[in-house]
Amino acid sequence: MVEEFYGKISRSGSNLSDNLEDKLTGDFFGTLRYMDFCDGLQPILCGALRKSDEPQGASQTAIQLIENVNCTNMREEHIKFWPKHDLGELDVLLEFDNCCIGIEVKLNSGLSSDDQLIREAEILCDLAKDKEKILLFIAGHESCVSVYRAYKDDIGKDVCFVFASWEDILQSMKDLLNGGNGSKYTSGQRLMISDLVKLLTR
Repeated sequence: MVEEFYGKISRSGSNLSDNLEDKLTGDFFGTLRYMDFCDGLQPILCGALRKSDEPQGASQTAIQLIENVNCTNMREEHIKFWPKHDLGELDVLLEFDNCCIGIEVKLNSGLSSDDQLIREAEILCDLAKDKEKILLFIAGHESCVSVYRAYKDDIGKDVCFVFASWEDILQSMKDLLNGGNGSKYTSGQRLMISDLVKLLTR
């Protein structure tokens, strides 16, 4: 639904396909913005970052920053979709008191240019100012690993560059539903996560 607000889907739906990354971005993050951060995005992202089998030097730093976010209710000012900038646009920007998280989402396509992530790191530095900065790349596992290896040394030291694969995000959500903490969710929260599990499984 969010992707329609921002004009990412044409009125005729002619650009709509199973591979449309903007639709997946809107469906996933648009759904989770209705949940408290500490119940939804926080444990999902931290769980996915912990599952990575690629040594990410910055992953523990990112996990700690995300875990230290002091946010219960996700409000409009905490999440921005496709924020415009002279250098381009991030897919999602999460802004909190202690950090900003810029997110680039891919599904089955590659980066649009060789310097896309470098430009997005610069965008994040400009938007986040003095806050801690995380640039999170989300894609299929193989793409995540290859992109991370290619760019980890090119992203400035001021930005914590990490990845979370869709596969690990899916497993992280399953773990939340099936683990000991799953009982803390309301029926509505369980339904939202369950629907996203079905979406990513498909």
